[in-house]
Amino acid sequence: MSEPLLPHEPQGKLEGGSGGVPTKPENEGWLPKRRLISLLMMFGFWNVYAMRVNLSSAVEPMQEKYGWDEATKGLVLSSFFWGYVPFQVVGGLIAQRVGGKVVLGAGIAVTAVLTLAIPLCASSLNALYALRALMGAGEAVTYPAANVLYTQWMPSSERAALVAFANAGSYLGTALAFPICGEVIGMANDTSTYIDSKGVQQTGISTTWPSVFYIFGALGVCWVGAWQLLATATPEEMKGMRDDELRFVVATRGEDADAVMEKVTVAKSASPPWRAFLTHRAAWAIYINHSASNWGAYTLLTFLPDYMDTQLNFDIKSSGVLSMLPYLLMFLCSAGAGAVSDRLVRRMSVRRVRILVQCTSFWLAGATLILTGYMENSSAAVVLLTISIGISGMSAAAYNTNYIDVSPHYAGQIFSIGNTIANITGIVTPIVTGQILGDKDSASKDKWRSVFFISAGFYGFATVVWILFMSGKPVAALN
Repeated sequence: MSEPLLPHEPQGKLEGGSGGVPTKPENEGWLPKRRLISLLMMFGFWNVYAMRVNLSSAVEPMQEKYGWDEATKGLVLSSFFWGYVPFQVVGGLIAQRVGGKVVLGAGIAVTAVLTLAIPLCASSLNALYALRALMGAGEAVTYPAANVLYTQWMPSSERAALVAFANAGSYLGTALAFPICGEVIGMANDTSTYIDSKGVQQTGISTTWPSVFYIFGALGVCWVGAWQLLATATPEEMKGMRDDELRFVVATRGEDADAVMEKVTVAKSASPPWRAFLTHRAAWAIYINHSASNWGAYTLLTFLPDYMDTQLNFDIKSSGVLSMLPYLLMFLCSAGAGAVSDRLVRRMSVRRVRILVQCTSFWLAGATLILTGYMENSSAAVVLLTISIGISGMSAAAYNTNYIDVSPHYAGQIFSIGNTIANITGIVTPIVTGQILGDKDSASKDKWRSVFFISAGFYGFATVVWILFMSGKPVAALN
């Protein structure tokens, strides 16, 4: 199914340097400026996700200390999305106007300061709800701002690798935050007694839970300082950047990524094509696959500890390796898939590469998830779950990069719409899964299989849409 492409001029193959297009610089060392930006953004998203998930670890001692019931606990956890979902488009608009560096830095700075304030506001539910919603608004602008930066900094021949590596910081943040939080929370308890959710008397509520917010909030502040010192909104503003690297990035950043065909010179419309963002099939192919990825991720992020505890008799909260390994594998799969994608694009079209990576990721993740539901051996089930979560990270090198493939000039705005739609799953998934499972301790294997089948089915449906409607080239209507 062909897509209308932008008017183009022949520019030759990048690697050959024909048509006046600069080749990739030689002997530039291990950290040229474009990779420095990708590395800084990776650590930025590490901080973003560490600050997002630390409440998931600290919420249990907070619940016992302040006497929250399960409904209140759920509201505290979900209040983040009250600000996160509606502020995506705002973030894209602001980033396009004032620059991605300022907006990304400001979003993480706001999140870091509010993270430091959580222990001070925890005794007041209304204050905590408001603070978490404001944190969501602060984090909402980060990914749209990042996509604006990608359009300025990422040459077409390295697009998948640099974008996937930067975005994979979110997986690394999740991987490391859980075990760190667990260790910090377990450092000291008081002498109080209380009845836990299972009706069992327990002794001692953690007194060190506030430290998880202080630690990750402080790290966020440190990152903001480094970002302000080392990053720029565009390569043209970067001091100390080699001339050949600057020419290479500027000449290729807005191109079609196909190296096996003539490249496309991307024409930019006077304003973002909002109607096309909401109606074009290539855009919806990305949104649906983004949503499928989030559905699977939020399902397992929210309910994995319960499944491991009640069905497999593993206490994931007390095992740093078990809680870290799936998301560490996710980081490696995402970064690796990005690097492999850029190599494959030298031999086949971008469309074929994005389809290959997306389908491999979702089909393997879905298949291993279904197999998990039928495993009687707990160790085998843990291995399959780890593989399922980890390999789903490959998809970010396909659908996430495709925002820039199809709309290199307005990637921030189109991503803001896609991320808004995809993160509605953060609200819907816990409700649907909770209704299927019912009470945590009475959830049967059949109910868990239904949960896994829904996620796998979403993966399968999304890949069909992807094969039929995605575009590997810039689309005129979306620029």
